[in-house]
Amino acid sequence: MMIQKSDHKRGLIGTIADGVDWISGIIGKFVGYSAVVLTVISLFYEVIARYVFNSPTKFTLETGLIMQVIIVSAAAAYILKEGGHVSIELVTERLPNRVRHWMNFISSIIGALLCLLFCVQMWRTASWSSHIGNLTETLEIQIGPIQFFMFGGFALLGVQFLVRSYRFYLLARTQVLRSPDKDGRVKDT
Repeated sequence: MMIQKSDHKRGLIGTIADGVDWISGIIGKFVGYSAVVLTVISLFYEVIARYVFNSPTKFTLETGLIMQVIIVSAAAAYILKEGGHVSIELVTERLPNRVRHWMNFISSIIGALLCLLFCVQMWRTASWSSHIGNLTETLEIQIGPIQFFMFGGFALLGVQFLVRSYRFYLLARTQVLRSPDKDGRVKDT
């Protein structure tokens, strides 16, 4: 479910929420799409090198894996903002809107807490990898900066979860609780 931009009458928090949405959109679109394009170019080059010139590359698999990490880290917050994540609404679609909004509020808080946990662990891992100079196997690229990028992705995702929880809180607080009709569905009015 995509949630609309904040009403600017709500003040500073609404403005901050809109700013987080904007940052998620820029990073998700620009970095995510750029990484996809670079991955496609790399794979295209690999196919040509392998099947036309019979000379496979050593870097394609490793760069593909790194690009996949970058795509996921950069685009996760943007996908959450746009409501593009996979969700199963078999039970929740039958609930009143207010209850559904409260459930989304709680699940967003849990998501933000999990992102905080992932951020702490990723920071420790990235710091350790940078300290010991951990390298990838084939290209010998330092792993630390990639892990710090993952930390940034988890941090942005966590903040986007907080924005999402704020918006669902506002929706849940302002909607009147209605009971389901005889078919078990709640109609939006």
